[in-house]
Amino acid sequence: MPSYVYVYDSVSMSMPMSSSMSTSTSHCVDFGETDVSRFSVVCGAHDILDKLDSNAQTAVAAEITKHTDYDANANGFPNDIALIRLATPLTLNSRCQAANLPASNSKDYANKNSYITGWGRKVGGGPVATLLKQAAINTLSHSDCRIRWGIFFSPIRTTHICVFDASGYHGSCNGDSGGPLYSPDTDTGLLTVTGLTSFGSSGCDTAYPSVYTRVSSYLSWIAANSS
Repeated sequence: MPSYVYVYDSVSMSMPMSSSMSTSTSHCVDFGETDVSRFSVVCGAHDILDKLDSNAQTAVAAEITKHTDYDANANGFPNDIALIRLATPLTLNSRCQAANLPASNSKDYANKNSYITGWGRKVGGGPVATLLKQAAINTLSHSDCRIRWGIFFSPIRTTHICVFDASGYHGSCNGDSGGPLYSPDTDTGLLTVTGLTSFGSSGCDTAYPSVYTRVSSYLSWIAANSS
């Protein structure tokens, strides 16, 4: 289950990788905040308003590592990934589980029946969801995503993975940032976290693909910074 990152009155999402480490996107933690203990990760929650949920575990951040090449001002927000080391470990159980990461960067996970989850807005400008939402959605090839965004001005990089709902109903929105894209791994049979919600069209326009940081592109960076 995804977790959410709380700082001040802002909610984004993250994904536990172990009992003491969670991954998110850099823009979720890019507040210029020097006191990382202002960030907390809540794992196992379903209703973010239910403060008495005994399944929800809260852990304060001890260290936040943003990718050194993350650029919030560049087209496509390159290297939008971060790691959150927790001050106290989570108890992993059926409600709070560590993510299955891709085994290597050799697969592109294109054209897969996948899932996105989050507490984000259900429509652009609307209220955030209080209950965790999930939607089935297809991943796109890199070239198809670039074409749908407009190939000459496309923000899509090889370190992105995109999802698109041809019906125009599903997609990510504000508040889903940092949350997971799950795709099936044909070798292991497991749902694998292949993406972290990075950005989409203004107003959550589902005529454009939702764009995720491609986790497999950062496996070496994750390993080097989570030891």
